Amino acid sequence: MFGIRRRGGYRDEKLKILRAFLVLSIVLLSTGAFAYGEKTTEKMVDSAVWLAPPSLKGLLTAFRKDTLSGVRETLDTQSGKQDVDLCLALEEEMALLPKLASKQSSFEQIAFHFGKVAALVFLLDDPFRNNEDSRVKEISSDYKEYMERKVAKHILTFEGYASPAFEIPVSGYFEKRKAAFPRYVESVLFCYFPSGERVSSKTFDDRSNAFGVSQIVLSKSVSDAAKVWLHVWKSMDGDVSGTPFLKDKDKGKEKGKEK
Repeated sequence: MFGIRRRGGYRDEKLKILRAFLVLSIVLLSTGAFAYGEKTTEKMVDSAVWLAPPSLKGLLTAFRKDTLSGVRETLDTQSGKQDVDLCLALEEEMALLPKLASKQSSFEQIAFHFGKVAALVFLLDDPFRNNEDSRVKEISSDYKEYMERKVAKHILTFEGYASPAFEIPVSGYFEKRKAAFPRYVESVLFCYFPSGERVSSKTFDDRSNAFGVSQIVLSKSVSDAAKVWLHVWKSMDGDVSGTPFLKDKDKGKEKGKEK
């Protein structure tokens, strides 16, 4: 009997060690990945929904919970991926949604996948995600918290459907977006290390580079999510009439594709 208890105890101890190892592995694998906080994420999604064609806006508003679920699941599971993998995942989601519509899938499922599309765009537009600079890794958590504290004050702007126009393949479009990333990162790092020594974001005011970069990055992310959603909605034969800021000349054409 004593031997059985010992063997069981040994197995339990091995399981505990294995669980601890798995948790540590997850933490290590996610190091350097930047994910947005809840308030920031919701503001981004709600802003993108506001820009959507009224018919799509109605769907995503009615099933907001499912849209946000798709966003959060994707941010949690994909934030550590490389850009090439994110682009492939985005193209897969863009191709999947028309198929779901043709099969008359539930509105909940469709909203969920629109959320996944938005999250993949947010990740591709994030200049801090997986940045290998040790200073970026050091300030990543604090900057995320800073954005959460300040997001209510952010005024997000839409750059328009043609500035620049969304294009296929998506990898080319987001590669161009990355050209501005070093400038954004250095501007934020300057706030954190003004004289070489790290300071807290609590010392920043609302005129700081950190505040400005946050507004710009979130605005571009929202703009791109709106552009990709519009592209997908068109491919689903969705009605685009009444889409905010969409000019007549842009309704049937996008760079790299003519419908």
